[in-house]
Amino acid sequence: MNFDANFLVLGFIFSSFGMIYFNYGRKQKKYVMLVSGILLIGYAYFVVSLTWLIVWGLLLMALPFVVRRWG
Repeated sequence: MNFDANFLVLGFIFSSFGMIYFNYGRKQKKYVMLVSGILLIGYAYFVVSLTWLIVWGLLLMALPFVVRRWG
């Protein structure tokens, strides 16, 4: 795992959004939002590059809105 300051701050930011998505999905029974929140909370442990951290974070944040739009 990379302990660069940028990596840690972005991981914290994406995990914070994950908590928001998780709580909202749990309360509203929106399962795509719930799963996206769980993935946002934990994916930073498995990513080793700052670029991939940003790419996967933005994709996971956009996932519930894309599914709702086309689903």
